[in-house]
Amino acid sequence: MKYFKVVNHISEEVIIDTNKTNYLTTLPNRNKYKKLIDYITTSSKRLNLPLDMYFTINNNIALLGQVYLDNFPSTKNNVYRLSDFIFTNNSIYSKYSLTKTDLLTIIQDIINIEIGVFEEGFYLWEYLYEKEQHNIGTPSRYESFFLFDNRDDCEYYIENHKGGGVICEVELLSTKSVFKGEMNLLDEIENYFTYYQAKEVIHKYWNGEKSENPVWEYLFQGVCKLKPIE
Repeated sequence: MKYFKVVNHISEEVIIDTNKTNYLTTLPNRNKYKKLIDYITTSSKRLNLPLDMYFTINNNIALLGQVYLDNFPSTKNNVYRLSDFIFTNNSIYSKYSLTKTDLLTIIQDIINIEIGVFEEGFYLWEYLYEKEQHNIGTPSRYESFFLFDNRDDCEYYIENHKGGGVICEVELLSTKSVFKGEMNLLDEIENYFTYYQAKEVIHKYWNGEKSENPVWEYLFQGVCKLKPIE
């Protein structure tokens, strides 16, 4: 099978060993965000609340501080609806509520983490993908090099995800593993999903299922050669 890779630039052949160069090497802030992401995941799993509720609270605290906390709405019977403090036209938030005690605990926990503004949400999704990968024994995305099996999918990735780059050919020299997953399933995870809703989509990915418009990516582990396309 022929493989291709999207890179920022390539002018000559390059040998890649995924033990040294892999997806994790492109995620420099993973450790910076780990504590917050651990907390969001655990709390959303326990309370079954939308993941982006935590982003909203964290970023408002980081940007507005005490002004945000002082202008919090009042409760109704010590219960908040998410729509009371997540201002959006999306009616999904009116379905969720939490007690004043739980909300105050979340706010204090986020203040204690002190992460600042969190805008790189893909770190959370990758964390969840990796978490479920460990549970079912599939190859680690972090430890892989991502390939495609045709140039059209590379162009789709450039236009819809990467926002630039060039395509090169890939020759597999030594293969430890290759996992075929459907890239567009990631787009089915909405920001307002709970941990369990996100987990359901992620399981589809690791089970080899596909969306209505599949784009297959290959998680390669081993040694390969990247070659410019003439």
